[in-house]
Amino acid sequence: MNNLIEQLGSVLMNQNSVEQISRQVGLDNNQTQNVLGQAIPAILSGLLRNSKQQSGLADLFGALVKDHDGGILGQMGDLIQNPGLAKGDGMLGHILGNKRATLQNQIGQSNGIDMQKIAKIFAIAAPIIMGVIGKQRRQNDWNMSGLSDALTKTNQNFRQKNEREMGLIERMLDADNDGSISDDIAGIGANILKNWLT
Repeated sequence: MNNLIEQLGSVLMNQNSVEQISRQVGLDNNQTQNVLGQAIPAILSGLLRNSKQQSGLADLFGALVKDHDGGILGQMGDLIQNPGLAKGDGMLGHILGNKRATLQNQIGQSNGIDMQKIAKIFAIAAPIIMGVIGKQRRQNDWNMSGLSDALTKTNQNFRQKNEREMGLIERMLDADNDGSISDDIAGIGANILKNWLT
């Protein structure tokens, strides 16, 4: 398995993390897993898109070197209780740009979950994902090219097992503010999770 995907799964999708996030946002574990199953590949896709631009790749690499060495992974409980500590909202603004609200709204509608709860899960997930990537960068001594290759490979691995689901996530990232594919994306997080763990 792709090591980055494996690390993300072990950190964000383990039972303890899911239960803590569920309590914090007021959802059951299955709902939280489904949302995470959509949020994680969406955030990774956003990072990959940004990294395709030289300035975007340089900005991401600089942020990882400066602020994201993986240390936050030792503070998971605090982060989940107070997502503002890691400035997840600001990260999402950089990663998803003006697609963020549309994406979160589509996911909320498809799951019958209030958008504020979706936004909180995204705000928790973003700094953890950055922490995992930063830890991998440090351990593997990636330069910018290595980082770009790792993001590309991870996205490809997700797509190999979840071609339809990843296509829908990319459609959400491309959607205009008035477009809706909520009916199409219902349950895709659970499908991604199932394929992820097999």
